[in-house]
Amino acid sequence: MKEEIEKIMEVKYIIVLDSSVYLNIYEYSPDIGKVFLDILEEIKEDIYIPSTVKREVERNYRGCFSK
Repeated sequence: MKEEIEKIMEVKYIIVLDSSVYLNIYEYSPDIGKVFLDILEEIKEDIYIPSTVKREVERNYRGCFSK
């Protein structure tokens, strides 16, 4: 998978993720959540987080724990 990500990232992109991407991480098993977080770590220099997404995640992430 790392090779696929590196191939995609050869071309410079700005990646904008919706708040649901971050919040959905809590809905998966810890193992799958770690895979997603590892992927985000690999591409973090190219991720842009709009302030509205940050506010939504901060406001809603606690509710994801109850699911």
